[in-house]
Amino acid sequence: TAYTSQLQPITASKAWADIKAYDDLEHFETPFVVKLHKFAALADTQDVFTFVHPNTDAIIDNSRYARLKFDRTGRPAGVCHGLAGYFDAQLYGDVHLSIHPPTHTANMFSWFPIFFPFKEPVHLKAGESTEV
Repeated sequence: TAYTSQLQPITASKAWADIKAYDDLEHFETPFVVKLHKFAALADTQDVFTFVHPNTDAIIDNSRYARLKFDRTGRPAGVCHGLAGYFDAQLYGDVHLSIHPPTHTANMFSWFPIFFPFKEPVHLKAGESTEV
């Protein structure tokens, strides 16, 4: 069994404006589980971490760090308001659960993406890659 997380830069002006309305830093440092209605993907998703269960490594190290470069070749200019987070999990045998758009589990409405807002939106030029 395995679990993989994904991230994707998005423009989501309504969600970002709702967070900004709180007028504090705390809400920009809080991830939000949201059903993304009005948003646009600024690049394809990328895998971040994969966890395999059970973990039989001799030394289990749960420290995590990733650097992702999102290729935006051929994409228009856009404003990045934050990152959308997804997951894809192979639970057991053929039991699969996913909110990752390419492999989203059909008719599943109980899990939603997570939104990591940026305090300041990032303006991306057409075709410009971005790194997080």
